[in-house]
Amino acid sequence: MMACGLALAASSQASAATLLAGWNSFSTSGTTTAASSGSYAGSALLNHGDASITTNSLTIDKDSTSHPTVSLAGLGLTSGSFTIAMTISGVEKTTNSEGQVDNLWSVKGSHNYQLGAGVSTDTTDMTQATLGAQYNGGNQVNITGGGTVDLMNQVTLVMQFDASTKTFNFYTTTSDITQVADYKAWENFTLVGSVTRESASTSGYSELYLGSWSNNNGGRTGYELDSLQIYSGLVPEPATATLGLLGFGSLLLRRRKRA
Repeated sequence: MMACGLALAASSQASAATLLAGWNSFSTSGTTTAASSGSYAGSALLNHGDASITTNSLTIDKDSTSHPTVSLAGLGLTSGSFTIAMTISGVEKTTNSEGQVDNLWSVKGSHNYQLGAGVSTDTTDMTQATLGAQYNGGNQVNITGGGTVDLMNQVTLVMQFDASTKTFNFYTTTSDITQVADYKAWENFTLVGSVTRESASTSGYSELYLGSWSNNNGGRTGYELDSLQIYSGLVPEPATATLGLLGFGSLLLRRRKRA
């Protein structure tokens, strides 16, 4: 009975976020790829821009002038907390007007805010890349606090944005993760950093830019994209899920003693 209760608790924790759309491969025909999983599976919501597709991966050129985008408005994600997970490799920086700041992705918000994961380093060596949260474009960035990660080899990088606290949490894993909302998957993740941005916008989201903070401006980055998942809400952290299990177990024990 205890094991059953624990399983139910884990399931409850994992359902805190809603998978809106996921891509595990990318179509070689046309200019868009439909989501393969989530609430909007079958909808062609990812626009390739001028990225190329090789063996089901999306190759984003760091010098591209038309980066891939996903319609967040089309997904119904226009405000609040969200979780974005990407499996990427071979990250390359570009030389741009912002100098040290490049974007892995950005969420376009109201008032020109960019809620995104960025890279800040003086070299092109991405084995010790510094992550961070960006806002209001690339010219007003404090990139510190996000931790470091090897972005040359394949890695799954998760960014949570907690709208209630305006905090970005970054997690990484080298394990093969199909669904980050799977509670067991979180046992393989490492929290690499957290950043709070008081000025971050929490509404007016319109598009997700991949490899840039906008299609025709600086802050561009190139990489191989193998998978992408977009959630509304926060996928529970390992510690949060564990606390939920402990609390549920204690409740069962108290009830058992009363009986």
